[in-house]
Amino acid sequence: MRSDEIEPGIRRIEVEAAAIRRGDVLALGGRPLIVLDHVAVRDGELSISFVSGERLSVNPATSLIALRADAPGLQTRSFWAVRLPDRPHEIPGRAEIVAQVVLGCALILTIGLAVVTR
Repeated sequence: MRSDEIEPGIRRIEVEAAAIRRGDVLALGGRPLIVLDHVAVRDGELSISFVSGERLSVNPATSLIALRADAPGLQTRSFWAVRLPDRPHEIPGRAEIVAQVVLGCALILTIGLAVVTR
């Protein structure tokens, strides 16, 4: 993957079709098309859907030029590195799930009664 920065936060990159991301802008036929989604279809082909409603079927190894924008003010690694806990999340136990559901229902009932008695 080759990358050239056009403006701060916007890069022109050369990617294979399999590496296309949602939100990438492809110039096809001189028109900019924004990628909505891409899915694998038969024989390894990819069907790329655009915001305009158009679709394009390509081989996953097809090389394409795309414009990719970084989210403003968001450095992916530092953002997640700061916010992720040191240890992985544990799967909540059954008792914890039941307690959260009961607490949520009690909160809804309390709010409902407060509205009705008003």
